[in-house]
Amino acid sequence: MATAVQIHDEGSVIDTLIKPAILKLVSESEGAYRCERDLHHHFTVCLENITNLKLGTRRRRVCLEEPAHAYYGSGRKGNLDYFFPDGPANSGDGVLSTGVAVELNFDYRDGYKKIRQDIQKLIDPANAYHESLYFAYCKKRNFFEAVTQGIERAFREFEEARPDFRLPSGLHVIIVEHVPAGGHTVRETSVEVPCVPCDLQWVETPVPQASVEPIQIVVANINPRRAEDTDLNIPKGDCSYVQNTTFDREDLERFLKTFESAVRREQDRSLSQRLRHELLENNPPYISPGAMKQLAKWCNTNNPLYWDGMDIARKISQLLFGCVLDRSKLGV
Repeated sequence: MATAVQIHDEGSVIDTLIKPAILKLVSESEGAYRCERDLHHHFTVCLENITNLKLGTRRRRVCLEEPAHAYYGSGRKGNLDYFFPDGPANSGDGVLSTGVAVELNFDYRDGYKKIRQDIQKLIDPANAYHESLYFAYCKKRNFFEAVTQGIERAFREFEEARPDFRLPSGLHVIIVEHVPAGGHTVRETSVEVPCVPCDLQWVETPVPQASVEPIQIVVANINPRRAEDTDLNIPKGDCSYVQNTTFDREDLERFLKTFESAVRREQDRSLSQRLRHELLENNPPYISPGAMKQLAKWCNTNNPLYWDGMDIARKISQLLFGCVLDRSKLGV
């Protein structure tokens, strides 16, 4: 059994390289991966940004697609996505050196089957890794439940053959769920003392959408070749606004719904529809000059027909720009 192993310390590759790379990936990611290979490439880049992996040399710090024992039932061998050897990388004889094993998975569609197989590679006593980490990134619902079921089923297959089998110490599991509204939910557990799956203690941490540099919209520099910008008649001079790209998306949706309830005519809802498309249905969010002009007109109007929407339009402007747009500076 792979139970007589050392608990990871502060200087382990898990703490100094792998977890920081995962955090970097989460801070950069918007979930726009086409397939698992995209996620693998991104993770490798994050690792390389933290330390020189020396890929392509005999001194490489990580081996990709490293052979490993697998408990598939078919007798075939499996591969590890990442293996961090304690010493020099393998010479190609197929014999594993001691080190840290990592399986990285993206949004599996086949339920727990593939998850179970990957967990089996990490906990197989024949591999006896002193540390291992299962990292899953997902966008679909109920993925956390699928992972916990996969861990349970992987454990049961070993337990049937060996009743005293336990999940080995040094096993780490990190599940990152992309939240459609922005940001991520991270769930993590580690095995410090050999245990059964029901003893795992999960820690859940919400991670807000990564802050990015505010986009400065200099109105005097709007592209005159765009049809929607040609009629702005914007005066030259100092006229700029800074868009808050980390605005609360739920607040904006609530304001847009309030605006749609307040306005009197169907055609007036074109502003909310436009803002919803540009700011909530695009990643990263943006606001076009035409939408700015339209919002500015609603923020300050003398026509009683539009007064019902003026207050909420100002709230939208405050949310997006930290101030009420001045229609006179925008030339509308």
